Amino acid sequence: MKSNIKILLLVFSIFVASCNEYGKKIKVSDYTEVYIKGDSVTEADAKKFGTYLDTTYKDSKNKKSFQITKDSGQYVIRMVVDEEKVKSDTTLDESFMALQFLFESQVFTGNGVKLILTDNKFKDIKTFPSSATSNQ
Repeated sequence: MKSNIKILLLVFSIFVASCNEYGKKIKVSDYTEVYIKGDSVTEADAKKFGTYLDTTYKDSKNKKSFQITKDSGQYVIRMVVDEEKVKSDTTLDESFMALQFLFESQVFTGNGVKLILTDNKFKDIKTFPSSATSNQ
C-alpha cells in the first residue's frame, strides 16, 4: 500500500512540475518555443505558428519565445522582446504592427490576432490590437 502511495505521489509531482504558469511548452525548433495556454489553443496551432516563424525567419538564430492564448475568439500572441530596445526605439512599432498583420493574414487566417510584446516572464509591455477589430 505504501509503495502505491509513493508511486501516486511521484506521478503527481511530475505532473505538477510539467505544468507552469506560462502554459504547455511546444518546442518547434532549437530556436523557437511556443507556449499554449487555455483549452482553445491547440498544439497544432502552436506548431503552425512556430513553423511559419522558422520558415519566414530561417536565417535568424536568436531564441524566440511566444505564448498563445485565445480571448473572445481572437488569438493573443505574447512575444518576448528586449524591453530596453522596445522602449528606446519607437520606430520599431511599425515592424511589430507588420508582424501582427502577418500573423493575422498568413497564420491564423480569418481570425483576429492581438500581438503583445512582453518581458521574459510574459509580463505585458506594449499591445498591438487586431487589425480585424479596428476595422469594425
